[in-house]
Amino acid sequence: DSWDYMNHIECSTQSKSMTQKCIDAGIESYPTWEFGDGTRFVGELDFEQLSQASGCSLPS
Repeated sequence: DSWDYMNHIECSTQSKSMTQKCIDAGIESYPTWEFGDGTRFVGELDFEQLSQASGCSLPS
């Protein structure tokens, strides 16, 4: 599964508050995508946007 290759950090606690790690990272809403080059996108991204931002090609 491709999700296995993603570094994922859960920002929401069971009480629906934000974890301290995400507060410290400046995350204000989710989803927030941060890429290896430091760029950050907030909101949903489609596969084409994820492909462009990550450098991973889409299957043909």
